[in-house]
This record gives sequence, C-alpha cells and structure tokens, in this order.
Amino acid sequence: MKIIKCHTTSSTNDDLREYALENHSDKTVALLTFYQKNGKGQRGRFWHAQEGSSLTFSMLFKDIEIPFAQIFQIHVGVSMVLIDFLSEITQGQINFNVKWPNDIMAENKKCAGILIETKSTERGVNEMIIGIGVNLNNTEFPSQLVHAVSLKQISAEHYPIEKSFNILIQRLEQIVRAMPLRETWNRLFENYQQSLFKRKQQIEVIYKDELLMVELEGVDESGRLIVKEKELGLIHASFEELKWNY
Repeated sequence: MKIIKCHTTSSTNDDLREYALENHSDKTVALLTFYQKNGKGQRGRFWHAQEGSSLTFSMLFKDIEIPFAQIFQIHVGVSMVLIDFLSEITQGQINFNVKWPNDIMAENKKCAGILIETKSTERGVNEMIIGIGVNLNNTEFPSQLVHAVSLKQISAEHYPIEKSFNILIQRLEQIVRAMPLRETWNRLFENYQQSLFKRKQQIEVIYKDELLMVELEGVDESGRLIVKEKELGLIHASFEELKWNY
C-alpha cells in the first residue's frame, strides 16, 4: 500500500481521482490530510473538518472485481469496520450506530461520514475511492450542524489521528480485497442490521414527494431501506427515492 500525507487539501477523494488518471499501478493508495477544506458528503453536502482535529482520508482501490449484485457489501463492510474501530478506541463507552446509508452516529449525533465513489465495467465495480471523515477531537462545529459531535466532546479523551489512520487503512484494505464476501457475509450483514440507527422506531421521511411517518424495519441486501407505513405497508426505497428528515 502506498501512503501519502499532506497538511491541507481541498478534497482527498478528488485528489485520488486525479491520481488514478495519472498513475496506473494496481497498488492501494491511502491519502491522509490534516485539514480538508472542501470535503464532500452525499447529495453534494459539505463535510466540515476542523484543522488538526478531524481524521480525514481517502483510499483508492484498483484492480478489484465486485459484481453489481454485491455492491452494497462495500457499504456494509466499510461501515462495520469503522464502527468496530470506534467502539474499540472508546473502550465500549460510546454507543455507535449506522444511519443509512453512510453516516456513523455516536449517542444519536453524527460523528463520522463515508463517501464511496466507484468506476465499473460491464462485469461490475473495478475501481473505487472510499472517503472517510471522523470527528475525533473537534471542539466546535458551525451552528447549522446541530447533529454533529466529536468523540472528544462525548468522552473528554484525545484520540491520535495518525495512529487511527494507520489502523483503519489496514482493516479497510483487508475487507475490500476479500470482496465479494461469502462465508462471512451473513454474520456481517446481521451485525449491520442490528447497528441501524432508529431501527424499530418511527422516523419522518419524504418518499415520492410525500411526507410520511414510518417505522424503520431494516435494509435489504441490495441496500434499500425497508420502512413500514400504516396504509402503504412495507416500502423498499433506494437513497434516490427516499430522504430521511433528521
């Protein structure tokens, strides 16, 4: 694995996308920055990073072969690696959940985000960039980010950025290179289901331009959220079809 570190950049995902165009090695590349000025999230949202306090990095994987039917395994695998690691460094003192499709929650507030961008052939995904941002030691957030929190704000502990980066990239490399998962998939998927934020609770969503109160039931193996509405019954909705108001 090739490791690159820089103090400041606009977006580590963008940097690795440019790197992939200019370099044809199949070796995994991990890029860590100590200050990301224009981090990206889903739906074009901005990811706030505090200089020297946030863990912000991306990984480029080339020469992979993940069939389209198993693409959701990437999201499940990355989410569970991140949750397991965060639980480990906080010694089980903080409750972590996955907020579908790509956020990690700590005590009901967002502490980490995942952005996965892929390239494919007719056979499936053959190149991927995984971007991760974790609020480790942040002490403040913009006023509009009412649901953001850092591990330090919860525990009052300080967490090492570079050590965390070194551990996570090894674990992510291991699980991505093992995909598509077979023997371990059922157990991992069940752990993911159990970790879902607001599972078996009422949430407010916008589905087909209609505001609904639904019960979150789980996620299916294609990555669609399963919710139950009183009159419509069970709904399986993709990220493009459903917006969660939280």
